[in-house]
Amino acid sequence: MATTEQKVPWVFVSHAGTDLSKVRAVRNFMEDNGAAPLLFHLRSVREPERFWPLIEEEIKARNFFLLCDSAAARQSEWVQREWALVESISRQRSIRVGRISLDEREIDFAAITRFLANLRMYEIFASSFQHSAELTALLTDLGYYSWGSISMSSASVKGMQHRGNMYDDIAEHFRTYARRGWLFFVLDNDLASCKAFQEMLFGISLKQAIFLLTEDITDKTVLKPAPTQNVIRIRDSWRDAVAQAAQVMLAGK
Repeated sequence: MATTEQKVPWVFVSHAGTDLSKVRAVRNFMEDNGAAPLLFHLRSVREPERFWPLIEEEIKARNFFLLCDSAAARQSEWVQREWALVESISRQRSIRVGRISLDEREIDFAAITRFLANLRMYEIFASSFQHSAELTALLTDLGYYSWGSISMSSASVKGMQHRGNMYDDIAEHFRTYARRGWLFFVLDNDLASCKAFQEMLFGISLKQAIFLLTEDITDKTVLKPAPTQNVIRIRDSWRDAVAQAAQVMLAGK
């Protein structure tokens, strides 16, 4: 089960101390949009070697980073040290790094919004999948934030077409969350091959969608074309498949 800390996406924010007024605006915007920026602005950094092990541990523990670029940041030995460590980590594993300039008159909040979209996900599970809570916990451990989830079967999708606007509402729900984050699907053969379900995917950019396919998926199953790396078959271990999916999301759009 996710801890309280894991219920929001944590982002390590690297910045120069002299940029603090603008950094506060960035921090406030991120918090207002559901993220948890992690900033270090300590008087004690005058003794950096005393606190560097803590900073280094925090950086290594995170998958999401926002670098506040500025003339002051480029001249800061402390910031350059943080950036060098982030770059080193990026060569070892996939991470998500955003960069925003603080030298401009106006902060580009739209760029921060686009960055934050990569930290959020909405999960859609085939009703036959028995590990949904564990899967969510694994992804939140990696720093992702789950907006919510829905369990579906081919029978329930077909039934929705006879219940007023429910079908259209869920299809619009998918489109909305695809614009604001990742859609994370875990599909069995019945749901993946359901024509009514496939129609729900129309109008969605699948660059922001992950498809985990359970072992019962057949080669004849028809899915709307998605980037090859975004379609992952669960073979020996669903946990391994989730880890692979997380890497795709970190390295993706």
